[in-house]
Amino acid sequence: MVKITYKKKDANLRQVIRPKFGKNANLRKNVHLFAKHATNIVITTQNDFNRYQYSLSQSFKTNSTSDESHNLNLQYDNILDNNIHNITQIINHNLSISDINEENQENRSDQEDEINQENEDQENYSWESDNEDQENYFWESDYEEDDDLSFEFKNQYDVLQNTPTYYGETKPYFPNKTVMMMFIWYTKYMIGSHAYQDLAKIIRHPDFHALDLPLSITTLKQMRRGLPLMTLNSHNIKINPKDTPSTSPFLKEGYTFSIIDHIERLLNNPLIYPKLYFGPGVETSERSELWHGQVWKESPLFGETEYRIGNVLYKAGDFVLYYTKEMTEQRLGQINGIVIPKENSKQHLLYIQKIIYYEDLPGNIKSFNRQNQSNNHNTVWLTEKREIISVDDIITHVNIWLEDLPEPVNYDYRIKEILYTHNNQQKIRQIQKRHRLPCYSFQKPPGLRHLKFFVDLYFDDFGAFGKSYHKLGGLYVQFGNMTLSMRQCLKNHFLIGLIPFGAKFTDFIKPFICQMQKLQDGLIMYNCNGEEVFVSGGLGMCTADLPQGNDIAGVRRHNADRGCRSCEITQEKIGDINFDIYMNCRYCHITDLQYQEIKHAITRSAKKNLAKKYGLCLEKNILDHLIRNRHVQTPQDPFHCLAGLVRRLLDETFNSMNCEGHSEFIKEWRVFEVPSIWNRLQNPITHRDSYWMNDSLRLAMIIPYILTRAINHRHYKAEVLTRIKNDCLLSSQVQVPGIIVNCWVKMAKACKYVFKTPYVVNTDYNDYTILRKILERAIVALLKVFGTVFSKLPNIHALRHLPDIAANFGTLINTSVSIKEAVHGLYKRFVPHTNKKDISMDLSKRDNTLQTLRYLLDGGLDMRYNKIDLFAKITYDERLHNLLDNWYISDIVEDNTAESCSDIFSIHPDFQDIQVRGLWKLNKIREQNLPSVLSAENFLTDLTRIYIDIYQNSGAIIQRHVDYYSSIRFTVKNGDVYSNITLRIGEAIDVENVDDPNGRSYALIRAIMIHQDDFRRNNPFLLIDWFYEKGSADSVTGFPIYGLQESDDHSWFHLYPLIIVDRKPKVHFVHKCTARCSNGSHDKNNEEWQTGNTPIRDYIDNLSNKDLRSLEKKNIMFMDQITTDAGWSIFIGMGRSKTQQLKQLHRKNTEGIDITLEQSTEDGDFWKNVITRYTPRYNKTDART
Repeated sequence: MVKITYKKKDANLRQVIRPKFGKNANLRKNVHLFAKHATNIVITTQNDFNRYQYSLSQSFKTNSTSDESHNLNLQYDNILDNNIHNITQIINHNLSISDINEENQENRSDQEDEINQENEDQENYSWESDNEDQENYFWESDYEEDDDLSFEFKNQYDVLQNTPTYYGETKPYFPNKTVMMMFIWYTKYMIGSHAYQDLAKIIRHPDFHALDLPLSITTLKQMRRGLPLMTLNSHNIKINPKDTPSTSPFLKEGYTFSIIDHIERLLNNPLIYPKLYFGPGVETSERSELWHGQVWKESPLFGETEYRIGNVLYKAGDFVLYYTKEMTEQRLGQINGIVIPKENSKQHLLYIQKIIYYEDLPGNIKSFNRQNQSNNHNTVWLTEKREIISVDDIITHVNIWLEDLPEPVNYDYRIKEILYTHNNQQKIRQIQKRHRLPCYSFQKPPGLRHLKFFVDLYFDDFGAFGKSYHKLGGLYVQFGNMTLSMRQCLKNHFLIGLIPFGAKFTDFIKPFICQMQKLQDGLIMYNCNGEEVFVSGGLGMCTADLPQGNDIAGVRRHNADRGCRSCEITQEKIGDINFDIYMNCRYCHITDLQYQEIKHAITRSAKKNLAKKYGLCLEKNILDHLIRNRHVQTPQDPFHCLAGLVRRLLDETFNSMNCEGHSEFIKEWRVFEVPSIWNRLQNPITHRDSYWMNDSLRLAMIIPYILTRAINHRHYKAEVLTRIKNDCLLSSQVQVPGIIVNCWVKMAKACKYVFKTPYVVNTDYNDYTILRKILERAIVALLKVFGTVFSKLPNIHALRHLPDIAANFGTLINTSVSIKEAVHGLYKRFVPHTNKKDISMDLSKRDNTLQTLRYLLDGGLDMRYNKIDLFAKITYDERLHNLLDNWYISDIVEDNTAESCSDIFSIHPDFQDIQVRGLWKLNKIREQNLPSVLSAENFLTDLTRIYIDIYQNSGAIIQRHVDYYSSIRFTVKNGDVYSNITLRIGEAIDVENVDDPNGRSYALIRAIMIHQDDFRRNNPFLLIDWFYEKGSADSVTGFPIYGLQESDDHSWFHLYPLIIVDRKPKVHFVHKCTARCSNGSHDKNNEEWQTGNTPIRDYIDNLSNKDLRSLEKKNIMFMDQITTDAGWSIFIGMGRSKTQQLKQLHRKNTEGIDITLEQSTEDGDFWKNVITRYTPRYNKTDART
């Protein structure tokens, strides 16, 4: 006999029966009856159990009211059959098998009395329901007789199989004990495939001896003590009790690495030190590095700021008189720095800021007052334009008084105003509103080489436990002396420390400040060659996202009034494109005075009012103890800025659509041809909250095409169509989808230009100017379409500062934190593997070990020993090769998943580690209409040509069989930089143009071929179709339209060796879809990629304004829209009488098209004129065209 009773004191069945009753059921009127009968249940036999079922059902019936009895009797059979088994299981689950003592029985009786007393004032055994039709039902089954329960199993897994029979001591399942133990160990710990491969390599290595293996992991961890680790310092920091649990201590240890130790590591690393750049700023036409930016050129901490010409020393800040390049006139200028034309050049140039006379002022600036100042006081004007002059063009020094500085005793000229450009208009501001040049001097010992380090400090918070509220502050540094490709490697982000949860940035970073002050003054070190060098450096840049960046700059958060760290814009004017960011810019010497005013305020209330007035914090940031310009050297982050805007634009676009629009968008999005390297994103309408910032930016590049293909005015809500039509002064709601697409196009172009590298600057072309125009157009488009939402976003204003930031630091990629955000993942990934007690110390120690291993793998020096080549042997040991592959601290990359053909020959030494994947079967080869055997009718002639021209093999091809693969991976060496390239079928590649070294040609990969020559070498080839420009552009994006070479078109060769691709593909082509394209299947007869109506556009561009105004008005049907620079909106359409003929345009390509001109006047009226009839002549036309 088994006794079953309640173990939990207040256990009842309220939670158990709740799902069966519904929301409005009053459980207290019924559950206590069931609990009362189920309190003491003794089940001895099956008959007892049956009697219990009957008794239980009778209890329900007898305790029901008379109104309920009839319905309960009707329901009883179903209740008993369908639910009594579930109730029994629930009782068994909630009751414990134990002996019940008298005390527990008394407690249970007391509890039942309390329940009965509680229900005395209620109606007996009934409940209320809002549903009148079901208010008398006690229990309702979900089962219906009409339910279809038929189904069919698709597959069966883990069924018994005929496996080999083993006869050893571990028969019949395992061949031996080794396999059995490893299988159990793998199953217990769920070891990944890469980890198991590493372990198998170690165990099977001839130098591995099991008896030497430590039994304790603690012994293994202690091995790190012998490595040349960096010192991990700690100091006490205060913990804010408001941010942490009540059990947290008020003091914790903060662990930091020394910036000087990091620099010493770099100097003694033979792989890194030769690649570091130490020199003046470089003035080049292609700008991609930090030393191409204005900050490096003008700062004495990084570049050169003085140069001796003869016996005269010229320094940054000096005013000079010089000849122009044509030697035709003399000009005034201020030296901002010393630059060179290219890296490691011996030629020195002067970086000059122009100064002009009154005669050179633009007409809108000239005035009688300024003319008198020029004539009577020798006033000249400083400009923001800079130029490069040779040292031979210098004539002499000139004394000029800048009126924001103390007046000197003697001076030749004076400057009180600055000429600058805002919104394509020349304007004037006072000389006080300028960024002053930094001034600093070193006491460098003579004879030593001077190495100046550019330190990039990055700070951001991240959640150590995913969504749990426990954040760490990551503090990392990068060195701007590394090239961009080196700085984009995760291993070149160096940890300073992890700020504990609840600690303040100010308390934690104090050791870093002290070490940076020593670095500013300079100190003597040794490099990997044993040479003595003088090392100095400074804080070149502080990167962070929007909130932390404002904190570092000492400015209030971005949602406060005047919360921009670059200018003093108010919240009301954030969306004002005409706001003058230069007149109202934050200048360091001015904010210093404002901080002094806040500091000397008497009361705390007065301090807060002043801080609110200026948009500043109550005190300076602790980083101001270092030499820096807090507003220039704390740039806005373009990555967070654009990703936030794109995300908000996604929300507004999808919220504007109706349900049909959502369905059509997802239908097209699922089949859209995205680059193969992209991860497939989740549904952007329902799951965009889970998107990373990279995901949003990627989606921004393809949304214009998806909207063009799938969405029209019927897919938007009526109120959205009406609002945009009225706000944009449109003549029809049909035009609204084009306006939204145009908004996305401008945003996509802004993303493309922001993350472009390099920026090109010459006499005829300036990428910084183009960037400014593109960003302004994007801002105007966003405010025009969704002004209510975007007019108050700080990101929309931050876009206006990006062109100046790009000029200061070379490119915007140099200031972006996209790669730095990924560093957080290195630490978050290993938090679960710690004991969670002191995460900051555990992660810091692990990073120290990793960086030390990387240092030794690179051949770094250990001062305790002469020479160590232990880790170099591991690098070249093929049996241990995979210990270092796919590891961010190692450059070694190996793919162990290559299929069938892993030993592939490379004709060029810079092409290494070639591997293929995805061997095609014969039926797939036939589907693609490709030959598996070479002959004169297919590729034999082309292959013979390649062997003769490239491989220098003029023999006959004996082996005629070829294999096809889905992808190929290889490594290309370009100098000291290795690039891992993966090519896949259906992807576009860009190839250097032989005729134009700066140009690129594009092709589509049709097949990847491997052919074995007579020397039994497997040679890789690409079967490609070339793209060719058709001389037209896409009407939506403005990008050129390309045609695709057909397979039977032999104008260009189709077969090429692999070595034509020497860099990662950077292009992606989108098919110009027509009405014949559907569900991701493109019209094979349409070889055009992207969309456009350029013949019409070209015709319009050739029309003069006189012709446009002289033509008659006519009613049209809207088809397309083009906006010209003159502000005209040109609509292309058919006459309404031609509507039916439009459907047959693909058969009649001589149909006339009306072109209508529309421009709004000051009073809101419209002028419309049909200016001409145009007959397009296409080789291939379709209904959409």
